[in-house]
Amino acid sequence: PFSAVESFDLTSVTDIVHSMFGPEADARGSRFRYVPPPHQVQSDPLILMRMGSNLVSNALNHSGATAIRLGSCLRGEFIHLYVADNGKGMEADDMARFIRHGERGQGSTGEGLGLAFVHEAAANLGHRVLIRSRPGKGTVVFLTLEPSP
Repeated sequence: PFSAVESFDLTSVTDIVHSMFGPEADARGSRFRYVPPPHQVQSDPLILMRMGSNLVSNALNHSGATAIRLGSCLRGEFIHLYVADNGKGMEADDMARFIRHGERGQGSTGEGLGLAFVHEAAANLGHRVLIRSRPGKGTVVFLTLEPSP
């Protein structure tokens, strides 16, 4: 279990993720759009940064995307941190498979740990993960976070 849950400004995490991957996206000719989120959340900032990094890394390295977005939105009482791409997308059975440790897409050189880690960490932190994907259109992964009290 994670014990470093605290209230913090979500930009303290997303700014780092953006700065980590912005230059790589530029070098690959991909557009990486980032809108700093105006939200205070309740989570473990280090683990949340790793989750966001895994999602952006997947979009850059495995989706074939030319455009990636990192942002957030308020839906009801929850904050949704999201990573969206215009890559190749995934079939429903692939999405279910990729949340298991060691499962990779065809031709992937990754370790098959990214989405599995995101799901496991979200469960440990009491967050939810929602993946929406359309083959040939792209993928959006939402992390549902509790706002700070």
